[in-house]
Amino acid sequence: MLAFLAPVAAPVRGFFAWWGGELLGLVPETLRKRLDPGLRCLALHPHGGGYRLRVWEGGKSRQVVDTADGRALQAAVARHGRRAGRLVLCLPRAQALFKELALPALPQPELRRALYYQIDRQTPFAARDVCFDYDLLASSRGGLRALLAVVPKRVVEHETQRLAGFGLQAAAVAVGDPDDGQAPQMRLRSGCSDEVPARSFASILNPLLATAACVLIAAAGHLAFQDREAAAAALAGQVREARQAADAVAKLEEEVALLRKDLTFFTDRKRTQPLAVAILLELTRILPDHTWLTELQYRDREIRIAGHSAAASDLVALIDGSEMFAEPRFRSPVTQDPTSGRERFNLTFRIAGATQ
Repeated sequence: MLAFLAPVAAPVRGFFAWWGGELLGLVPETLRKRLDPGLRCLALHPHGGGYRLRVWEGGKSRQVVDTADGRALQAAVARHGRRAGRLVLCLPRAQALFKELALPALPQPELRRALYYQIDRQTPFAARDVCFDYDLLASSRGGLRALLAVVPKRVVEHETQRLAGFGLQAAAVAVGDPDDGQAPQMRLRSGCSDEVPARSFASILNPLLATAACVLIAAAGHLAFQDREAAAAALAGQVREARQAADAVAKLEEEVALLRKDLTFFTDRKRTQPLAVAILLELTRILPDHTWLTELQYRDREIRIAGHSAAASDLVALIDGSEMFAEPRFRSPVTQDPTSGRERFNLTFRIAGATQ
C-alpha cells in the first residue's frame, strides 16, 4: 500500500509547498516576515565565481551544492525546488548598509513610506537609487524601532544579471550570509509602495485558491481586521500630525543653524586673527629706540607702518625675525629727512601664517 502511494506523495507535497507560498503573499508583511523562517525556500548565495545553494525547511538549512557550473546549479535548483519552493537570491550582508531608526507609531501601510523618505537623510544614498527593506524590532504606542537595510540598485541589477547568465531567475532578492543561522527575511524592493511583488499563479487553480484563502481569512480574523481598521484610521490622524510637527521642527532647526552661524562669526574671527594690542606689543619689542612711527594701518591681516629711523634698512631683518610677522618689504624708497637727519621709511608686512 505504501509503495503504491510513493509516486503520488512527492507531487502532493510539492503542491502544498507551492500553495503555502502563494497564500503567504496575502498575509500582511509583518506577519509574513515572522512566518518566513518556518517556510521552505531555496537560498542562493554568491560565492567566488559561483553560488552556494542552501535548502531551508522548518527553520533549519543544509547546503546542497557549491559550484560555478551553470548546469550543475540548474540541476540542483530543479531537484530541490519542487519541495523547497521559491528561489531567493541572497546578497552578502557586506554589500548592504544597515541603520537602526526610531520612528513614531505608524500603521503598517505608512511604515515603508516613512522609511523611504528617511533614506536620503540617514544614508549616503538617494532613495531612488536603492532597493531596501526593513525588520520591525520593537513597536509600542509611543513609537517603534526598525532596522533598515539598503543596497544600491546597481548591485542588485548586477547580481540578477549574473544569475541570469547561469540560466536562473530568483523570485526575490534578500540580504543574508550562509552562516547567519536564519532564513532570508529582508526582501529588497525599490520605491515606497508596500505592495508585495506579483506572483505566478496556476491559471486553473487560481480561482479555487483565491476563494479558499478568502474564506479562511474571513473566518479566522474578521473581528481582528475590524479592530485593525479602526486603529489604522486613528493612527493615520496621528501620522498627519506627526508630519506637520516634523516639518515645523525642521524649519526651527534651520533657523537655529543660521543663528549659530551668526553668533560664532565674531568668535571665529577673534580666534583666527591676533588682537591689535598684541601687534602693538610685538612692534614695540622688536623696533629699536631710534625708530618711531608716524603711521600704522592693520587691515585684512596686512600691516603697514611709516616713520623715521636712524637705520631704516635694518627694520626688514628685525620684522622678518619675528614669529608674528612675515614678508616685510618697503613700499617706497627710503629717503633722508632734512629736518631730523633720520631716514623716512614706509614698510608693509603680513601676519605670519596668513594667505594672500
